[in-house]
Amino acid sequence: MKTDDYNRVLGSAVDKLRKDTSFVRRNYPVFWIALIMYLLCTAFSASAIFAHVNIRLSETLPLLWAAIFTGVITGAILGAQFMFKFVVDDWQAGVVTKGGADFAMMIFKALLGTAGMVLAITMSWNGASKITSHVREDKTLENVVLISQDSIQRYYDGQIADLNAKIGRQENNTYQKAITAQSNRNLSVLYGALKDMQDRKAAALADAKATNDTQLGEYKNETLENQTYARGFAGIAEGLALLCIILIGIFDDGLKKEAKELGVKVPEPF
Repeated sequence: MKTDDYNRVLGSAVDKLRKDTSFVRRNYPVFWIALIMYLLCTAFSASAIFAHVNIRLSETLPLLWAAIFTGVITGAILGAQFMFKFVVDDWQAGVVTKGGADFAMMIFKALLGTAGMVLAITMSWNGASKITSHVREDKTLENVVLISQDSIQRYYDGQIADLNAKIGRQENNTYQKAITAQSNRNLSVLYGALKDMQDRKAAALADAKATNDTQLGEYKNETLENQTYARGFAGIAEGLALLCIILIGIFDDGLKKEAKELGVKVPEPF
């Protein structure tokens, strides 16, 4: 092994030894990964909550006011959810054994965090489903190719109108107030053609309806499947967000302890 390679390997070993003795060095990359994951999960959760609440409120309020109230509600839910980070801080600071105002504040934060988490899970879970349904319902005509029953109706109505016109002419072809023999023969053919056309019209409309119902049924089933996946993603995002909040709190505690071990001095509180 060349000397340069040997020194480079030793250098990496030194870095690993430093990590072995330093909580911060070992976990700093993990902290950033957790922070990024938390921001991504929170962004997903916030968009699901915002869209869900906004869809509901816009049904009764002007769009601007609906958006404003939705933003306030979404921010309040996510802010309450983040209280779990401060609960972790209090737990690691030994607030449980201190009692008094410290413990009361910890309980209050825990209650806020729990309320925020329950609301976030409920709203994002239902919101993901609501958004999926809302978008796919609006896009139904774009995503599903349906047979035009109106076109079928117009086509056969035109054919039937032509036959009725021919029948009318034959019925008016009389001799001494009686329909002629030739017209009667023609009418027999025309009546048969009319019945056949009416039967074909009914069959074509029934086939079109059956095909359209099948297409819409498949689209509805796909929508339900997409809603299931959306709810699953929302639940996973909320769970990951909570774990990341706890991990960030644990890292902060480890950072504080390592700073104390290194003799870092902090100013006295006010």
